[in-house]
Amino acid sequence: MTYEARITRHWSGETFNVDLVSFDRRGEGIAHGKAFNVSEKEAWKEAERMCDLYSAKHREKYQEA
Repeated sequence: MTYEARITRHWSGETFNVDLVSFDRRGEGIAHGKAFNVSEKEAWKEAERMCDLYSAKHREKYQEA
């Protein structure tokens, strides 16, 4: 299993969501929401925490959902 921390914009356009995406060996992934409607600073902090806990890679910031 490989993991990726992803930050996306919240639907409000002012805040962010953080997802942990887990990929199986076939390349199929499932997203697990970890933080919703948080500030940019909080989103980066949570993404870094996910990278440390799961040895995840960090996806380019602010990908659209």
